Amino acid sequence: MLPGTSAGWPRNAVADALFPFHLLMDRSLVLRSIGPSLAVMYPRVAVGDTFDGHFRLVRPPVPIEWTALREHQRALFVVQDESGKRLRGQFIAVDDDHLAFLGSPLVNSLRYLEGLGLSASHFAVHDSSLDYLLLLESSHTVLADSIRVEAALRQEHAELEAAHDQLERLNDELREASALQADFLAGVSHELRAPLHAILGSTEVIEEWDAQLTPEKRRALVQTVRTAANQLLHLVDDLLDSAAMSSGRVRLVATTQPAAAVIRRALEIAARAAGGVRIVPQTDLDALDAQVHVDGVRIVQVLVNLLTNAVVHSPPDTPVTVAARGEGGRLLIAVTDRGPGIPEGQQERIFEKFVRLTDTHAAPRGLGLGLYISRTLARLHRGDLSVSSTPGEGSTFTLSLPLAGGNSM
Repeated sequence: MLPGTSAGWPRNAVADALFPFHLLMDRSLVLRSIGPSLAVMYPRVAVGDTFDGHFRLVRPPVPIEWTALREHQRALFVVQDESGKRLRGQFIAVDDDHLAFLGSPLVNSLRYLEGLGLSASHFAVHDSSLDYLLLLESSHTVLADSIRVEAALRQEHAELEAAHDQLERLNDELREASALQADFLAGVSHELRAPLHAILGSTEVIEEWDAQLTPEKRRALVQTVRTAANQLLHLVDDLLDSAAMSSGRVRLVATTQPAAAVIRRALEIAARAAGGVRIVPQTDLDALDAQVHVDGVRIVQVLVNLLTNAVVHSPPDTPVTVAARGEGGRLLIAVTDRGPGIPEGQQERIFEKFVRLTDTHAAPRGLGLGLYISRTLARLHRGDLSVSSTPGEGSTFTLSLPLAGGNSM
């Protein structure tokens, strides 16, 4: 305490302990005493400086002059220095010649308090602002922890929901796969049983009645065995092809060859199984000079499958037609029947595994793998297999292959 200050102001040590952020000033607003904590907070403020040389009043809007400050003593003031650090407190008239500002820092976190160079030891024991600050900081911490816990719980709940949904999808897929497997086994059993019964029945007749059989009857029984064996071989080949395609183990042996030759081989094979249905080429194969770079055996397999399907689904005495043409660097081979057609919603589904459609002309036959295998083989040749169909009028399956242009597979 400087000599000459009012007797109404406590002795220096007591004032510093009770009001560590005080400022004592005279009528000229010259600072006569500075609290130790305020000196830490405002190191540029010194005894002998004027109050308005360092501070301004943020609120209330009162002029910084002796009379105005005394008239508004005990109002809650917020003062700020040029660096933006603020104090909140009151002006108190100590005596007729001295005015004291008693305050504390206006802060909102302990971290900000540390930035001012202050700690809890700089506050007076009675100062409730520190208690409020500590409570506020604790509340912020608890709130932040609660928010983090809630967010973690929400995230965990979302992950559990996602895991549950994924498990449900997997269960659905397993149920679907199980049903598909059951249908597949039932279909395979049925398709294998018919030719096996034919083979067993024919061989039993030959074994038991060989001496009584006429040459014609014996030839018919042998033909039945051969047909059934070929049917079994076809089923086994389809199963092996499907497995190889699913695992990516199909190997093509491609050569450049006339498209007409490939089509002729397929027509010859399909004609033997056509029964009373005529297969009519609508393209002059002798005039078709297109070349394709393909695995001939595999493309013949595709065309024979398309032709035999068309024959099976065609009414008696209606032809199956085959047309070929070049378009946009590709060879298009179209096989058309006059069967019942395929509903629009089923036209892509028939290219899936184990899908068989029924119609009025033929019962389902085979394992439902032929079109899946055919489209897969077409796409392995950088081509495609598509269908256009009108129910009641028939269907056209179109095989698209790139024309040979020096590019090999």
